[in-house]
Amino acid sequence: MRVQNGYKIVHYILLFDHYTKGLKKMSQEKIIIEGSLEGVRFYKELDIVIGPEAETPERAIIRFYGSDAENFEKLAREQGWRNCYWTYADIPALLQQAN
Repeated sequence: MRVQNGYKIVHYILLFDHYTKGLKKMSQEKIIIEGSLEGVRFYKELDIVIGPEAETPERAIIRFYGSDAENFEKLAREQGWRNCYWTYADIPALLQQAN
């Protein structure tokens, strides 16, 4: 089992370092990942930070998981996820329905 809290701490330390160096403003997005793992459906809400260096939400998700995957599909294979996708979680009605 992977320790994701450690990745999250390192992620936030790196973000703080970027802010203190005066880089352009980063944006924060709430992302939903849905799929199945070992036959069980899952739903994850992530707060990701998209860097100013023309980073895409997909790259930010991959970075969140500490992966070197080329794209989300390869990240999903690494994690053992099946039939999964990511989307923005900016629609309140959709969030209430999912919870």
